[in-house]
Amino acid sequence: MKWISISELLNRTRKITERFPLQSVLVVAAAAIAYVLAGRQFTQTSLISMLIFCGLSLVLSLSVLLFAEAGRYSRWKSFLLQLAALLLCFFITLWLDPWIAQAHAYILVFLALAFHLSVSFAAFVQKGAIEHFWHFNKTLFLRLLTAALYSFVIVMGLYLAVFAVKELFSVSIKDTVYMRIFLLVAIGFNTLFFLSSIPDVNTHHAREYYYPKGLKIFTQYVLIPLMIIYLGILLLYEGKILVEWQLPNGYVSTLILAYTVFGILSLLLIYPIKDTEGNRWIRWFSQWFYIMMVPLIVLLSLAVYKRVSDYGITIERYALIALAVWLSAITLYFLFSRAKSIKIIPLSLAVVALIAALGPLSASEVSKRSQQKRLKVYMHNNSKKAKQETTSIIKYLVRMNGLTALQPFTPTDLAAVQDSIIAMPVKHKYGRHYEVRDKLTDRGFAILNIESTDKDFMIPVTIYGGNKNDVVNISGYDYVVPLEYYLDEQKFKIDSLDISVKKNQQYCIVSAGNTAALQFPVDSLLQEVRTKYDNSLATDDIVHNGELSIIRSNQFMDAKLIVTQFTGYDGNASSDSYRAYLLLRKK
Repeated sequence: MKWISISELLNRTRKITERFPLQSVLVVAAAAIAYVLAGRQFTQTSLISMLIFCGLSLVLSLSVLLFAEAGRYSRWKSFLLQLAALLLCFFITLWLDPWIAQAHAYILVFLALAFHLSVSFAAFVQKGAIEHFWHFNKTLFLRLLTAALYSFVIVMGLYLAVFAVKELFSVSIKDTVYMRIFLLVAIGFNTLFFLSSIPDVNTHHAREYYYPKGLKIFTQYVLIPLMIIYLGILLLYEGKILVEWQLPNGYVSTLILAYTVFGILSLLLIYPIKDTEGNRWIRWFSQWFYIMMVPLIVLLSLAVYKRVSDYGITIERYALIALAVWLSAITLYFLFSRAKSIKIIPLSLAVVALIAALGPLSASEVSKRSQQKRLKVYMHNNSKKAKQETTSIIKYLVRMNGLTALQPFTPTDLAAVQDSIIAMPVKHKYGRHYEVRDKLTDRGFAILNIESTDKDFMIPVTIYGGNKNDVVNISGYDYVVPLEYYLDEQKFKIDSLDISVKKNQQYCIVSAGNTAALQFPVDSLLQEVRTKYDNSLATDDIVHNGELSIIRSNQFMDAKLIVTQFTGYDGNASSDSYRAYLLLRKK
């Protein structure tokens, strides 16, 4: 591997900024935002949105730039098209709120897939031979692998350097340094290095084309034989299904899609040499791949049908259906079309991704309609299964699409209700989306007058005594002992006196030698507090100082138990999970 000199690196940097000025700014901005987020445990949603905007804008503007270069547009026209791409990504980021509606996160994934695929064919929409298209993408593929290798070596080298400084010079270094190094190299260096290697479609002539020998060896003797073995396993499984006459395991769809991805990748890698002399093995694989895909598509369709027939369409199942339809269309195209252009593969998949992201046939809309249809069937049925399905569907709809997904089932203006809940102050600064989503779900059940039966979804709750900082006043006592929630028994010694603390759900029992034990009724204490607040304590409530404390004494000592927090789930803090301080004074 040839290493880059400093002068070559500077020269490449200059060329990058000249050819990709807007993309370079986006890369630097993304790296800077990621650097800041790493120090904040990736909890600031506004910064994450900015990072998403930079990522989408980088890929889409790059596609637009390659399209403009291929069409020999002027620099100003190209720049305006790229600005339009940025504006589009800005409105997409502004419109989507994946922290409230999880379906928006899938929309971002579909859009990112479509934008990345567009990089492969943007320069060849208007013109360009298939060979030109293949070699352009071959260059991108190899440069991507090279950039990843360089980035890995740099990250490992910097990790070792930081570790050496930390251990040899006893320097205190935060763990976030390692994450920041990774992000700066992965986003900054890796992306800029890749950009520097993108060929110009107008100057990349046919005489420069070559087929790497290592790529041929890897494809012919490693990838294709593995694909044939994999195909044999899947066909044997299909034969087993026919013999036993039963629907396939749902997981087989994932295996078929994995085979398809690597199979199509293999076909793309061997495309220029599939018909040349001396490549009989490769030619045989190219001719039979799509023919052998027909029984696998049938198997995939059965697996998808099994998933959908039981529980309707979800976004994940929509993705399976979309891929099955796309794979069927691609198979028919290469079996019966005379053109057989490989450009159709990324182009058609990008179209499918766009359809899945936006419009009435998108994944979020189709899955929402499917689950709403199921909810109409189950919500007025009083059977145990129907109640469980109703709970599951409501939670799915609200989690994926927000409270407004329940609008067909109530005259209440759910958009206004949702906006009011989102605008409410929250107790968790960085966990806002979790708390808001929980409130939206609870409000959905309340508006529909349906009781949730799902106990698998556990909402944490904590009752704090006085404050969240565990600061206690020990005035009048000699010793303080922290009692951890995960320890049922703790032993310690004060002077010559052996102290034992045992906890169960009802009591905290403190024994000192052979003296009478002191019993602190923690369960009764929790119930008294709940009764005082009419059981209205919610997630992370704080009661007043002194309300979570108990005083006991005997002839040898005075003791005070101060509970700092009770923890539990589904709105019910439990007396078998608490933290406390034990204050002692010898008489």
